[in-house]
Amino acid sequence: MGDFLKRIMSRNLRWVIGLGCLLPLCCTLLVGTISGVVFSVIRNSDVASQAIEIIQEDPRVRDQLGEPVNIGWFLTGSIEVSGNSGSANLVIPVSGPRASGSVSVDATLSGDEWRYDSMRFSLDGEEDFVDIAKR
Repeated sequence: MGDFLKRIMSRNLRWVIGLGCLLPLCCTLLVGTISGVVFSVIRNSDVASQAIEIIQEDPRVRDQLGEPVNIGWFLTGSIEVSGNSGSANLVIPVSGPRASGSVSVDATLSGDEWRYDSMRFSLDGEEDFVDIAKR
């Protein structure tokens, strides 16, 4: 059996090396695609879209970041919806010409409407925050 494997390996070494290099690449592409889909679903959800609108309109955020207020692509967190109720916990990266930071969002769904329990904006590297959900 050992000689058989040696003969196959020597004849097909290029294929073995090629497949050995291709497999990690395919796995990386698969993980990247799945991650992109997940981030896209979170970003395009109702709760995130409404939160982004509130963030971009808040004068305190605009004052600290400068204009325009840009929203980062990689929103993280979780959204759970069951029927007409649910909850969401998100972290939304934000930046502007002057600074960058993030907004932590806690929201609950009741009926068709998201209620923002807290939206804590803080600059990167700072512990102080402003709750922009409470105006």
